[in-house]
Amino acid sequence: MKLYAVEVTFKTVVRAPDALAAELLAEDVVKDEDDPADSAIAYEIKTLDDLPSGWKGNCIPWGERDPMDRTIKEILDENTH
Repeated sequence: MKLYAVEVTFKTVVRAPDALAAELLAEDVVKDEDDPADSAIAYEIKTLDDLPSGWKGNCIPWGERDPMDRTIKEILDENTH
C-alpha cells in the first residue's frame, strides 16, 4: 500500500461577522461536514518531505488500517526496501 496526501475542497455557508471569522469557523465546520467534497486530488507521498503541514513520520495515516499499526515513517521505510 502507498501513502497519499489528498487535497480536499469543500464549499459551505457560514454566518460570521467578517471574512476572517468565517474562514476560521469554516475550518471547524468542515471537520463535521457530511456532504461529499467538491473535489479531491491525491499526491503520492514518497518521503517525509512530501507530508502535508502538521503531519509527522510518527503519525498513523487515515484509510485502510495497516495490519501492524505502522507509522507513516515505518510505511515509507518499508516501501523503499
